[in-house]
Amino acid sequence: MTIAGQGPLLADLQHRCATLDIADRVRFAGFVSDPQQLASLMGQADLLLQPSRWEGLCATLIEALACGAGVVATDSTPNIHPVLAAAGQHPPVPTGDAAAFARAIECALRHPADPATLAAAVRDHRVDRALDGYWRAFAALADRPETHALPSPALP
Repeated sequence: MTIAGQGPLLADLQHRCATLDIADRVRFAGFVSDPQQLASLMGQADLLLQPSRWEGLCATLIEALACGAGVVATDSTPNIHPVLAAAGQHPPVPTGDAAAFARAIECALRHPADPATLAAAVRDHRVDRALDGYWRAFAALADRPETHALPSPALP
């Protein structure tokens, strides 16, 4: 198991792993700032576990699915529901319900989704599609008819 991040519970997690005698099976990667390294970690994972109490956009979940990792997440934002459903993932579990989270992990490991399903579920979140959506939204706000989208300098 690899745990990425360096939040305030890091020392507690490390201590818990030692107490449970599983420290040799858990790698703490710390904060991963390199997007390629993070994508590699997600691509190697069977599951991304997201036991958050609150999430905004759920970008980490979207990124994990795009990298081919399944996801188990808590019901921390309404945004999670359609993404998980489209990806064929276990429905979000109640926030704070550790037993339900554990059951969802077991279910997800027994029934992994097809990588093509994962990729299709997050297709609309790709940069090019998102920029097109923003462009249309801004054009509608400006009350101007759409003509054509300009190429983004951020995209090759």
